[in-house]
Amino acid sequence: MTEIKAAGSRLSFKPSCQEDAKRTNAMSPTDIRLAVEAHREAVDALAGYCADYPMIPRYIIANHIAFEVAHRIRSGIRSRERLVRYGIEAVLMDKY
Repeated sequence: MTEIKAAGSRLSFKPSCQEDAKRTNAMSPTDIRLAVEAHREAVDALAGYCADYPMIPRYIIANHIAFEVAHRIRSGIRSRERLVRYGIEAVLMDKY
């Protein structure tokens, strides 16, 4: 709910769902499909890496990739190859 003060009175309005989605930077169904494909490809590419380091739970690596892919899509990147590369780099460089 947003409040606007005008001439000493209060006006309130609730933005439409479409405006709300733009403000929260929600991903479209196409973006979600792209994210899932890039995530799966990056996790598969790191399968050997995961086997070399059994002390790192796979779900942490998968979550790390998912976060990076979603962040990059919200930043405007739409290339699956670039998303996969960024997901792999996020795990290998452990920049977080």
